[in-house]
Amino acid sequence: MGGETAPLFDTLWVDSSVAKSVITKTVGSLTTYTYAYDGYGFVVQAEADAVQTHNAKAAIRSAWGLQSDAMTSQMNIPAE
Repeated sequence: MGGETAPLFDTLWVDSSVAKSVITKTVGSLTTYTYAYDGYGFVVQAEADAVQTHNAKAAIRSAWGLQSDAMTSQMNIPAE
């Protein structure tokens, strides 16, 4: 408890083929580039579920509405 999770990733790559869809506009000496992906973004969303181990069977049923026998045997939680 109290630890820190290692980063899930530290780099994001976008396939270079997306840069091929570009509109180039030159007015005088000013050139602007408008890419098909301009204005787009991305979101990384992570979700974690956990249940206490104290009174684990009751906690599993309360949190997830599951019969706990199969869950607790897979998690090596002793019978209460």
